[in-house]
Amino acid sequence: MKYGVQMYAIRTLCKEDLHAGLRAVADIGYDGVEFAGFFGHSADEVAAWLKETGLCAMGAHIPLEEICGDTDNMIAFHKTIGNHRIICPWSDIKTAADTRAVAKQLAEALPKIKAAGMELYYHNHNHEFAKDEDQYLIDILAEELPELKLEFDVYWVYRGGEDPIKYLSRYEGRTGIFHAKDGTMEEGTLAGKGNVDLQAVFDYAKAHDFSWAVVESEATEEKDEQIEAIRADFAYVTNLSRKKERNNMKLGVLTNLMGDKPLDEVLAYLKPKGIEAVEIGCGGYPGKAHADPKVLLNDEAKLNEFKATIEKYGMIISGLSAHGNPLHPNKEIAKQFDDDLTDAILLAEKLGVEVINCFSGCPGDCETSEHPNWVVCPWPDDFTEVVNWQWKEKLIPYWKEKVAFAKQHGVHKFALEMHPGFCVYNPETALRLRAAVGEEIGVNFDPSHLIWQGIDPAYAIRILGKEGAIFHFHAKDTKVDKYNTMANGVLDTKHYGDEINRSWIFRSCGYGNDYAYWKDMISNLVMTGYDHVLSIEHEDSLMSVNEGLTKAINFLQEVLTHEKLGAMWWA
Repeated sequence: MKYGVQMYAIRTLCKEDLHAGLRAVADIGYDGVEFAGFFGHSADEVAAWLKETGLCAMGAHIPLEEICGDTDNMIAFHKTIGNHRIICPWSDIKTAADTRAVAKQLAEALPKIKAAGMELYYHNHNHEFAKDEDQYLIDILAEELPELKLEFDVYWVYRGGEDPIKYLSRYEGRTGIFHAKDGTMEEGTLAGKGNVDLQAVFDYAKAHDFSWAVVESEATEEKDEQIEAIRADFAYVTNLSRKKERNNMKLGVLTNLMGDKPLDEVLAYLKPKGIEAVEIGCGGYPGKAHADPKVLLNDEAKLNEFKATIEKYGMIISGLSAHGNPLHPNKEIAKQFDDDLTDAILLAEKLGVEVINCFSGCPGDCETSEHPNWVVCPWPDDFTEVVNWQWKEKLIPYWKEKVAFAKQHGVHKFALEMHPGFCVYNPETALRLRAAVGEEIGVNFDPSHLIWQGIDPAYAIRILGKEGAIFHFHAKDTKVDKYNTMANGVLDTKHYGDEINRSWIFRSCGYGNDYAYWKDMISNLVMTGYDHVLSIEHEDSLMSVNEGLTKAINFLQEVLTHEKLGAMWWA
């Protein structure tokens, strides 16, 4: 979940200098902004400021009259700044008839908004919880316009006399974002100073994969106090989100192992086996069998069909995978992989997916190289020079640019698979790139690639987990052949199909290492706060897909723990 701020919270500064307001929000650490007016600035100006600050336009509060009366210009403006959530922030409804009239107005604007790839939301206050015809006005509005999404302000729900979680739950599938605001029955307050159970709200939002929590404070008109208010609110709500419920990991599957079957058929096969999440390939080596961004980004009906298929089986998408080598010295090959990664980012934005799984890439050894060059030793000195050149001239500049682009589209997690053959292949190189580029760089922790390097996965989890750098996890095992390794070591270029002669091969979970080994890994994931998905990647050449996958699922279900922790009665 990402954190945004409703810019009305710093309205005094924004009226004076919107650019300065955006810089202040970025300096605090917010991921994005929800606009409340643009104060005469052009869309191009605003887009440039967003790019400069690394903020995402996650939404905008737009008056009803503008949504319905100047729809075309409104859409053009918000396309330019990269915003796809059009949010009606207020309507002066008092009766069921008023509410139906507003629903009718919004319904007239909705087709154009949808055709532009945008979504229409309504933001509540407490007056929508007045009753007419024995129904709350908010429920009448939602009933009249089923395609309308709802941005619940949990404080105003509470002030209206209702339970915020009840309403987030009632309209599950039509929410996904919410206003994280606190207060009493008399007035709004800073987060944590009122009567709203924000911890319960954040627990619910986390469990149901909400994409944005939006802070809004309205307590003062004084500019400096407004900035300090959103700073305090940010500290409070991010701390709430860090209080993770342990034992919340889900079991998932990278679906490209069944790329010859339609997604609906794959999910129908996986659901009865206890799978709760899917990792979807959308470019690069994983392919695009189940999600082709070129199709989904340009065909709203196909995108909705894709989302409906996932929802039909009660699944979540743990990540979009576009593993490739965007630093390949062959410019044509590099561009193809880079384009796939860019499309994956744009698709993640549309789907509300937080994690992009990929490789770091590996350049050649100079500008005229034809093939990648993965260096494995420091001497002769040429090799050290090559590594330094790769990182300074290629790797770090590429990822700085790609992260900046992704942040503009609300994507903040690149899970780089630590894979020999690429510049990031172990915890040290992963953290080195993270330090150079930013906290958007993390890992897709695949133990299979670490095991044969002699790395202890449980210890590596501790190193990376303490930094908050584990964004995704691949459940795959490796069997190291002690005899071939004794003879030839672990660097092995023989084909994966030559199992009897290789120093190591990929195996289904449990066939490379035993229960104790995997339980230690899972326990360390829990202790370091990982609560996302274990995504099974089947690459076992000694088993069929069905048997290897089934055995891995059964093994991991035994290893995972599921029940919520109670109090330590013994301590």
